[in-house]
Amino acid sequence: MKTPKWKTFYRDIKIGIPTTTVVVTLKVFIVDGGVVKLENPPFCEGGNFKRYSFIPDGEIWIDGNIFKSQWNAILVHELHEAAWMLFGYQYSEAHPIAEIIETMFRQLSPTKQQAFLDKIHYEDV
Repeated sequence: MKTPKWKTFYRDIKIGIPTTTVVVTLKVFIVDGGVVKLENPPFCEGGNFKRYSFIPDGEIWIDGNIFKSQWNAILVHELHEAAWMLFGYQYSEAHPIAEIIETMFRQLSPTKQQAFLDKIHYEDV
């Protein structure tokens, strides 16, 4: 299936599911949030397949209309929210955890933010 013009591949991220040998690869896309919101008004800054049924399985979307400097913080939030939901948590439980991690990430210096991101196994294209 062809990727629409409003959706651009950004990177792959691999996460392991605790107490298993399962590794899940999530695909991160930068999307035109204005186009997404036309059909899906709740979308705001980012989203993931565990939260929104309109996002395909295994995908995280980041709104390309926000400042690029914010992308990593949104990615950290969406990655952790999706991971907790993959572990069996409900959105109402996973979202507050992701908010705390995102807030802590935003308070780090750029060097420490990069060190945090380096701990996440991701593959740039």
